[in-house]
Amino acid sequence: MDYIRKLPLLLALSGSIITGLLGRSSQLPDKEILTKMTIAMVVFYLAGLLASKTISDVVEAYRKKEEEKEKAALQEENKEAVSENDSGITGKKLDLAADEEIKFDVMEDDFDALPVAEFIKKELKS
Repeated sequence: MDYIRKLPLLLALSGSIITGLLGRSSQLPDKEILTKMTIAMVVFYLAGLLASKTISDVVEAYRKKEEEKEKAALQEENKEAVSENDSGITGKKLDLAADEEIKFDVMEDDFDALPVAEFIKKELKS
């Protein structure tokens, strides 16, 4: 997209350079060459604006069309999942049950304090 933004300027500059070179090769006076170069710059800049606007509109329309296709595909996938759930086949839903018999005391017994911690406790007491 960066090149599309620069298109008007690139067209204007290239059109002006070509016009200047053609004027020099035909040995026209400098004032006439500059006038023709200015006119060429304006014309090619406007043509570049038109071209870049057209290209960006086409790209934007293509992106919107792709997004709509993705949304339609997701909706179709969701409809299929819902119809599968209605027929008794599990779809994308996951039922989890928590285990109520977890004992947190067991985990605390496995932890051994570092010797540094014991040293600090002894130093603080004395």
